[in-house]
Amino acid sequence: MIELNIRWFYILVGFTSVLLGFLLLILKNTSKQVPGPGHWVVGYFLSGPGLIYFSLYPWPGEYVNILLSNLILCMGISYFLAGLWIFKEKKINKAIIIGLPVISVLQNTLLMLIWVYPQTRIVMNSLLYSAYGFLIVYEMLFPHQKEYRNIFLINAFTFIFFSCLMLFRASYSKLLMELGVMSDNAVNLLVLSLTTILQGVLTYGFIIMVNIRVAEDLKKQVALRDKFLSIIAHDLKNQINIIGGFSDLLHKNLSRQNIEKSIQFSSYIRQSSIQITALLNNLLEWARIQSKTDIFHPEDVSLSEIITEEIDLNNSIAFNKDILIDYNAPDENLIVVADRNMAKTILRNLIINAIKFTNKGGNINIRVLRKQNFAEISITDSGIGMKPETLKELFRTTNILSTEGTNKESGSGLGLVLCKEFVEKHGGSIWAESQFEHGSSFKFTLPLKTISAT
Repeated sequence: MIELNIRWFYILVGFTSVLLGFLLLILKNTSKQVPGPGHWVVGYFLSGPGLIYFSLYPWPGEYVNILLSNLILCMGISYFLAGLWIFKEKKINKAIIIGLPVISVLQNTLLMLIWVYPQTRIVMNSLLYSAYGFLIVYEMLFPHQKEYRNIFLINAFTFIFFSCLMLFRASYSKLLMELGVMSDNAVNLLVLSLTTILQGVLTYGFIIMVNIRVAEDLKKQVALRDKFLSIIAHDLKNQINIIGGFSDLLHKNLSRQNIEKSIQFSSYIRQSSIQITALLNNLLEWARIQSKTDIFHPEDVSLSEIITEEIDLNNSIAFNKDILIDYNAPDENLIVVADRNMAKTILRNLIINAIKFTNKGGNINIRVLRKQNFAEISITDSGIGMKPETLKELFRTTNILSTEGTNKESGSGLGLVLCKEFVEKHGGSIWAESQFEHGSSFKFTLPLKTISAT
């Protein structure tokens, strides 16, 4: 007959925790866009060794063993809680995450080295773990999206059971002390057996939570893609119709040798061609972002050079609206560390956007300033401006704004989304300032090349 040994139970539960951590690690690596699982992995990787280390009690000394094992376990549960906050896109409460492990250290030290009350120590440790559990229950009872309600409830009940188990352990603290911490008693066996089951249920809940998140993200991406494609198809059709119509007029006027009209029509065709090219470039860049391929290749880039290139490229569109683009280059040629194509895409979209929403005879000013380790580029127009509610919705993929320009120019709304993605890829920021009917100013930052001292 095999004799039960409580130490092996602790080791078994510890190894189970580590194995579940590896399972979640695989899930994390296949769902990198989902925030939170990385912290749950660390939580399991801490909890497992904490239990295994406790199985060695009292080695290398009773105080050291109890102090470290409880500290490691508290840190593990703290990571579970932090991962849940991250998953819910909430700010991590550092006071709780740091405070509870500190409380564990203080109370174990006080009750083992200063006032020796072993029974009180067991009660306090059990209550601390119970408090952790109820904190997680509170977060689980208030899901950030209705899709998570059922699985959050399952996980909440798991932690309620865990907290009650710790309260049960606290109530039997006197018995545990009489029998011994590592005695093969029913209380220890029950707590460890149920803890193993709860770990499995919790891991299942985490997996379902991640799968729901992935499914929701995929659904949003598909809806966003369909919306983009619908807008872009409409805009392309309009521009192609414009080219077709002016091509016919150009052909007729050339046959009549009406050179002045022909030049005017050819400029319209060129303008539509530029807009189609910009639209297709945006579509291609967006597709590359969605494919998650490595498209970021930073290098030393002259700001004045790429700004001048984009102004020259879009001057014909501005000329047709009698808009003056004014660029005062800074005294120094600022060099930024940026992906050249991305930087040009940002500038192109913001310049086209300024032209689009500026009335005939207006003006656009482009300025560059040095702001510590960043270059701040501002593109300011004298256009129609934006209302406060419109300003709040800029750069949001969830609410793409497609608005006609002052000359009925079309636009997909994709350009500003790309600008935000690309600027943040560089570690910069982008924002807009606007007053309705008094123009807008779009500003963004790119990192400057740092010159190391020799």
